[in-house]
Amino acid sequence: MLLGDKTLWLLSIARDRDTGEPNFFATVSYLVELSDFHVTFQIGLERIHFYYHERSENAWKAAGHTSGREIRRLGVEPAQLRAQADMAAALFIAAVGGVYHPRRGSGVRDETGPTG
Repeated sequence: MLLGDKTLWLLSIARDRDTGEPNFFATVSYLVELSDFHVTFQIGLERIHFYYHERSENAWKAAGHTSGREIRRLGVEPAQLRAQADMAAALFIAAVGGVYHPRRGSGVRDETGPTG
């Protein structure tokens, strides 16, 4: 579930077996392993990224993001965007059956013990 006019894109690019080059028009289905993703906000012409990494089997943690200085330069408070990104990440991770271990102070509750 995404709020408002937000969109979630999951992109996987098939590669040609012989050349290894991307094949954007492949009609074959592939099993894809997800180990990292990011939540991106567009502010004006800029894109702000918040990264998430799998730290063990389907257990996820928040990682880095565009610098706070850069976010503030665009007139937005980093904590506000971080909270929105963490909530979107938590919802996505729950939808794929994963466990999200939020960053401290995110407002997203960690209902599990330490993992990996």
